Formats: sequence, structure tokens, C-alpha cells
Amino acid sequence: MNLSELQKIVDTWIKKSGGYWTELEILGRLIEELGEVSRALRKGSRREIEEELGDLFFTLIALSNKLGIDLERSLKAAIRKYDERKKLF
Repeated sequence: MNLSELQKIVDTWIKKSGGYWTELEILGRLIEELGEVSRALRKGSRREIEEELGDLFFTLIALSNKLGIDLERSLKAAIRKYDERKKLF
């Protein structure tokens, strides 16, 4: 499954579940989920880390969808940027 397909799945789920929150509400949720990833890492529970990363990723996809951002294109651009930075060293 690619990122575009995942974005469609999340979009469908959110629309069936009452619709998108505002961008700032989703951002707040993203911050909350990142904190939960941090807690799971401190505990060292692989199962919890995996679960929280899934929640974080779902929320990131939701924010991307709300803003109309193609995550696949965004990630590819980030990889190119990191690759260019690496060439500088």
C-alpha cells in the first residue's frame, strides 16, 4: 500500500466518522500523539511504541489530507533535500 492509498483510507474513515477537525485541532492531536510515542519509548514496550507510532501516522495523514498535501510527493521532496544536504559534507 502506498501513501496515496493510505491517505484515501484515512479520508474515508474520517468522513464516515463525522468529518475533519480544524487544522489546529489536528495539530494539537499530533502533538499529543508525539508525547505518547515519547512515553512508549521511555517504557521500552515495542507493542506500545508500534501502536503509538500508528496513531501518530494516522494523525499526520489526517492533517495532510485536511491541508490538501500529497504526502508521497512531500516525502520524496524531503528525501531529495536530505540527499542534497548529505552531498554538502
